[in-house]
Amino acid sequence: MLESREWQTVSQVGSEPKAKLNLLQFTPDREYQVRVVALNSKGMSPPSEAAVTFRTPAPQKPGREVNFFGFNE
Repeated sequence: MLESREWQTVSQVGSEPKAKLNLLQFTPDREYQVRVVALNSKGMSPPSEAAVTFRTPAPQKPGREVNFFGFNE
């Protein structure tokens, strides 16, 4: 389930038929939706409905956490 409905511009492409996004710019293990806005000489179109929904991969390695038990000075 999406946590926020705030839309942000992440990438802009020219007239290429396919666009690529770098997943490293997204937070890991989170769901995102993509919508499209067209820009031409007449101006900017309204945003499309969500065209694609995807989830970024979870981190491959667990974070390092150090715990100290029974530590005396």
